[in-house]
Amino acid sequence: MIEIAGIRTESLGDGIGVRTVIFFQRCTHYCYKCQNPDTWEEGNGQLVTMQYLLNIIKNDTLSNGVTFSGGCPLCNKNLQEIILLAKEIKLLNKDIWCYCGEVFEELTDEQKELLQYIDILIDGKYIHELRDLTLAFRGSKNQRIIDVKKTLESGNIITN
Repeated sequence: MIEIAGIRTESLGDGIGVRTVIFFQRCTHYCYKCQNPDTWEEGNGQLVTMQYLLNIIKNDTLSNGVTFSGGCPLCNKNLQEIILLAKEIKLLNKDIWCYCGEVFEELTDEQKELLQYIDILIDGKYIHELRDLTLAFRGSKNQRIIDVKKTLESGNIITN
């Protein structure tokens, strides 16, 4: 089971194209002025199966991709199940964007496992003092839009 805070279908603001967005429950970053503070605490969400999520993704026929948001997907206690979910999503030929409060360079080995299936990673905590409404797909200037495949191939952070 995976704990989620919610799902949004046919989203246009959480990555390029029409997307299915999964908001995972739990975040340990507690960013000041976070837009989703209701997703912080474990146990306040809904427990769902991977199949439940895959059915929603398959039925969101206008969507060309999936975005993992939250909370923080990499803070979720069921990270191994999220990794399996990402693997299944890739079999559906969908791209995956992932928002996380961690910085790419500081990911644990377990968190790095998920990167095999992620196309774009938006990393870094939201910092309200660095808020910039002109930025695409992120809230503060410190956050990066990382092309994961190119970054893993080159060994250097490649941003979009």
